[in-house]
Amino acid sequence: MEVGRDPYIPQFTRVQPNCNAAQARELIEFLQWRAEAGEGYPFAIADKSANRALGQIGLWLVDPRPFAGYWLAPSARGRGAAARCLDVVTRWAFAELGFLELRVFIEPWNVASMRTAEKAGYKRVDGPLKPRDFNGESRDHCEYLRRMPVVRDLRLEDLPAVREILETWMRDKPGAPVRHDNVEQGLTAMARSIEAPDVGYVVIDDGSVTGVAGFATTGIAFQHSGIRSLEFT
Repeated sequence: MEVGRDPYIPQFTRVQPNCNAAQARELIEFLQWRAEAGEGYPFAIADKSANRALGQIGLWLVDPRPFAGYWLAPSARGRGAAARCLDVVTRWAFAELGFLELRVFIEPWNVASMRTAEKAGYKRVDGPLKPRDFNGESRDHCEYLRRMPVVRDLRLEDLPAVREILETWMRDKPGAPVRHDNVEQGLTAMARSIEAPDVGYVVIDDGSVTGVAGFATTGIAFQHSGIRSLEFT
């Protein structure tokens, strides 16, 4: 089996070195048992069109704080599959399980896995490395975190991040409808709106500000965002 020949995967998973088909079935049965025991939610990463397994991703509850883990067979790497699956599982955990945040622990040399987590919206947590035990061995890990986005009122300290969003909007969407002619006018209006009774702004916050929307008591609403544009009434 390909993953059993990988020099790294057997070190941090239940995959046996040079595993055979029988050992692979035992691994699947073990993961099913963990799910039934309430320890987590294991999923296969697969190429549906080819009916071929590419790897495994799991959402685990055995730690005081839920975390995700993933691996891919060597031949499946480099195509973004792990990042897409991590994003999907994270969104599912937020929407269906009610989680407010999820973590990923990555060994400091594993730059490819760090890129995967970052592509899936995770951010590295500042601070010392976190020791984690596996098979009786303690290893240091970097901690990555993704929080469920929340919508909250705009604050004055959000304006630098909002400036970046508006600049991205006007650079990438030059033909899109915007409320103000330039970034400075927009920021000035947003700062004034914090105290205004008839207009206001909210931000999308997932640990950092990633979007901003405005509303008015007249019922007309508008949005500036570096991610997407919406117009609604």
